[in-house]
Amino acid sequence: FMGWGPYSEKKAMIRVEAKVLAGYDLEKMTYKVDEKSKTITITSLPEPEIMSIDDDLSYYDILEGYWNSFSEEDYNKINRQIKEYVRQVAKEGEVMDVARQQGLDLLMSMQDLVSLSGWKLVLPPQKSPSLPPEKPQEIQ
Repeated sequence: FMGWGPYSEKKAMIRVEAKVLAGYDLEKMTYKVDEKSKTITITSLPEPEIMSIDDDLSYYDILEGYWNSFSEEDYNKINRQIKEYVRQVAKEGEVMDVARQQGLDLLMSMQDLVSLSGWKLVLPPQKSPSLPPEKPQEIQ
């Protein structure tokens, strides 16, 4: 409808600050313990996942038409869409790589603790998109 814009359109400018926490759900990790050989073998380590998204939205320049204003449902939909966008950006960015590296650092710390008790820790092959799969890695 020509000329109905001020009565029917709605727009909003939104600024988002988000904090994304990524890590491992260790309940999904599987392992075997061999008491005879004092070996702990991690058979499956899950991929890191997004644990939480804390977003802070600020609405600026809210333009509502006379007959078309923002409803609570509209604001909820915007919030869901922004949260999903932040999730995608985090997955495609370095957040997951940082989580992977921190997970490896944690395994190295576990290696130190395990070896102090005279045990061995065997890790599953490390996944790398540019390298062929490795054989299981043993850390003593």
